[in-house]
Parts: sequence; C-alpha cells; structure tokens
Amino acid sequence: LNFLFTTVELSGLLLVIVAGLFFLKEPSFYLQSNGISGIISAAALVFFAYLGFEDVVNVSEESKAPRKNVPRALILSIALTSVVYVLVAISSVSIVDSNKLASSEAPLALVVSKFAGDTGMVIMSVIALFATANTALIMLIVASRMLYGMAKEGSLPRVLSKIHKKRGTPFIAIALVAIFSIISSLLNDLSFAASVTNLGAFIVFMLVNLSVIILRFKKPNLERGFKIPLNVGRVPLIPIFGILSCFVLVSGISYDAILIGLGIITVGIALKKIWMNKSTL
Repeated sequence: LNFLFTTVELSGLLLVIVAGLFFLKEPSFYLQSNGISGIISAAALVFFAYLGFEDVVNVSEESKAPRKNVPRALILSIALTSVVYVLVAISSVSIVDSNKLASSEAPLALVVSKFAGDTGMVIMSVIALFATANTALIMLIVASRMLYGMAKEGSLPRVLSKIHKKRGTPFIAIALVAIFSIISSLLNDLSFAASVTNLGAFIVFMLVNLSVIILRFKKPNLERGFKIPLNVGRVPLIPIFGILSCFVLVSGISYDAILIGLGIITVGIALKKIWMNKSTL
C-alpha cells in the first residue's frame, strides 16, 4: 500500500517538474530570497518533509540483512528525494510567483492549474490525499514500533509490547498512536504543528550525535559495525556538524512553538520517571 501511494505521489511531483521545463525563462524564476533568516526559517519548517527517513531505521527489525540494506536505503532515499524536492521547487517558482505560492493553501495544485486549468487542480488535490494518507500510514507504523520497543525494554508499560496472535503486530501500541494522531489532527495551524514536531526531531538528533561523541570516549572498545569517518583524534567531526546544524535550524522556529514543544517534552520525561519509579517499587 505504501509503494502504491508513493507511486501516485511521485507522479504528481514529476508532473510539476516536467511542466516547469517550459517556464524556466519566466522572470519569476529569478527571485530574491528574504536573506539568511528567511532561508533558516524555511529550512526549519520544511524539515518536516525529511522526518520520514529515520523511519527506515525504526522498521529495521522487519527487513532482511539490515546492516547492509538499511544504510543503503537511507542514503539512496535521501539523495533521490532531495533531487526531486529541488526540481519541484525550481519548477514551482518558475511557473507561479513565490508570494502567491506562500499565500496559497494548495501551492502545488495552483502550479498545475496554471497549465492544466481546473482539471489539473482536481488531479493534484486527489494526489495530495494519497500523499497525506501515505505519510499518516508510515507514521502510525513507526510510532507504534517505537512504543513497542520501549515497552519491551521496560521504559514504558509492558502492555504496549503485546503482540496480536494472528497478525503479529503491536495492536495496543497502534491503537494508542491512533488516538494521539486523532487528537493532533484537531490542530488547525499546520505550520505550528510541524514546527513543534520539528523541534522534537532536532532535540533527538542532537542527542544522537552527542551520544556518538560520548561513546567514543566512554566506551572506545565497544564493538561497532560502522565507524564515522572524518575524525580529529578521537573526536568525530560529522556529529559536531550535526549538532551545530540542529541548533541553527532551531533558531528558525517560532518562540511559541519552542515553548510548547519543550513543555510537551518535559511532561513526557516526568511521566516516564514516574513510571520507572513505580516499576522499581
């Protein structure tokens, strides 16, 4: 189902790219940016589109030869998708002025309507439904597997690690994720919800990069299937760059989103500590 939905979604993006080839000489292609701050804010918001890549890792238990295939899948998916994103962006600003795109509730549908009329807008609207359903499907799968893994290790209530006898899936974890997803869908401000989500992702990515550095010094003899290149002595440079880039992107998030995001994280940590103390007793 994911493969089918992705194919439909990709067809819509390719339609935008092909259409843009006929408009590359339009003046709207040569636009001025809003400076570095505008680029950082845009990058912080669009980062939401890149949250799906780590999902490959979260389902590694359900893949064959994960040590070989998961890194390959991550690199190829990021590379191919980045190329598509850039081409879509170039095509979009070539066909429609950037200010009109920013104010539109359906920017890609607006782009397609410029050369395909109302029919093109209907087609892109249908494709958008497939894209949204596809994203929701993957998030439900991955989030439930994360809860399952944490429950299995004792960090969350054991009930979340229960597996359905016939389907072999963590059905209670899936139901809990579905409930939270329904509640989250009630938020009317999509960019605000994306900013809060991105903040959580930036914090997680910073901690992952920091863990790599700490493990180099605390557990230098730990068995490793892969060692990060580009090092100065025992200090890996790529995790340092990762931490710094996350800090830069966080600066592009609104203060309200940061406060609410930190509040949610604090509540989550408090609940986890209460549960761990209860389990110990």
